[in-house]
Amino acid sequence: MLHRLREACRDKDSPLSGIVEIDETYVGGKQRNKHADKKVKGRGAVGKAPVLGMRERGGKVIAMPIKMTDKGHHPGHHRRHVEEDTTIYTDEHGS
Repeated sequence: MLHRLREACRDKDSPLSGIVEIDETYVGGKQRNKHADKKVKGRGAVGKAPVLGMRERGGKVIAMPIKMTDKGHHPGHHRRHVEEDTTIYTDEHGS
């Protein structure tokens, strides 16, 4: 497992190219497994951190925490980490 983590952290300076898939997700534990003072009322993504992931098919992965997944809250992340003229696949989410 450590080998895979090191491989994922290597060579972050070169941009992704070719075919790149971009999507958002939420990362965090289940509410029932948290201490009583850490629990947050609500369902779904409540109390979890949003993360933007970019994956080059057959290659590198870049993941970073973002503030929100709404449209306009993470503009430019893909511009900094993806080369121009790259094919990008994503879902129909507004952002």
